[in-house]
Amino acid sequence: MEKLAVFLIGPQGSGKGTQASILLERHRFISIAGGDIARKLAKKHKEIREEIKAGQLLSDQILDKSVVEIIQKHPKANLLFDGYPRNIEQARFIIQHLKDYHRLVLYLELSDSLSIKRLTNRLICSHCQTTVYGEEVKNLSLLAKITYRFGRCPYDGYPLIKRTDDTAEAIQTRLNLYHQETEPLINYLKQSSELVMIDASPTISQIAEQIEIAINQNNPRTNTNGK
Repeated sequence: MEKLAVFLIGPQGSGKGTQASILLERHRFISIAGGDIARKLAKKHKEIREEIKAGQLLSDQILDKSVVEIIQKHPKANLLFDGYPRNIEQARFIIQHLKDYHRLVLYLELSDSLSIKRLTNRLICSHCQTTVYGEEVKNLSLLAKITYRFGRCPYDGYPLIKRTDDTAEAIQTRLNLYHQETEPLINYLKQSSELVMIDASPTISQIAEQIEIAINQNNPRTNTNGK
């Protein structure tokens, strides 16, 4: 039976991490997240740890090898890619290892202006590391809202902190780089994969609903319409 490989792609502020967590809770995906792989390798290897501290990205060779190891360890599982591939070279490599998968690209569309608005208003819990956006607090309980107003995480009550690079100028620079790298990647992936555009401007639950529809329509294990 054909397996499903989902690529979750979107700009900063589109909620990729949040939506990946929701997907992992709802479905039996094996997560392949570039950031998680980098952190695990950094714990094991001092050289990689120093490179990441210096702001360098993992080399394609190291990241590609780690991704293939995960796939080989779970040969029958559906896969969820988050933060990988990040360039066309990685995409060419990984597609060769996914020939017996139905490949689905979920592109979370978000304007630069809304991305900047979200990121300049986001805070991070100093304890659980949850990213908290001001607009999502509106949907939480009264107690959570009060906790947030006092500068504390609405989920565990620990102090919230702001990233030093979450300024409008720094975010725009990151977005410009993202567009330069990602648009060619999307054009490449859609040649061999199903591409579904997701509106990432509404609430978390509304975005999740769009993604759920796309997953159900493209999952060969649940779709009986012959797609």
